[in-house]
Amino acid sequence: LFLITGSLGYTTSQENLPNVEEVLHKVSNVVDLNSLNLSKSIDLNAFNSSVKQVLEDTKNAFKQKCDKNGGEGAFDNAQSAKDNLEQCFKSFINFTQLEEEMEKKKPTGDLDMVFKEYCRKTP
Repeated sequence: LFLITGSLGYTTSQENLPNVEEVLHKVSNVVDLNSLNLSKSIDLNAFNSSVKQVLEDTKNAFKQKCDKNGGEGAFDNAQSAKDNLEQCFKSFINFTQLEEEMEKKKPTGDLDMVFKEYCRKTP
């Protein structure tokens, strides 16, 4: 279960991967990217391609290890279980709405109220 939940955020399909601009936008909420002057020194398209390749290589290596140690199809079974778990979470939680509620409550320190509400939604 730990493997499945741990891989929930890491083994997404390429269609669901954020592009560099989306990642930089989220990072810019934490780090002042303008002071780092990154946009002038990095080719964002090449960076995006290299990140996708690293993720694909990592997934392939994980698949080989998983199938070797767990038997043929072990990776596909784990991937299917991860997908089922993800669908289960999505049936209970609107992650966009959760993020909005968290951002709204963050300044007042009332995040525990948000989590309390969502914890009640479990089956």
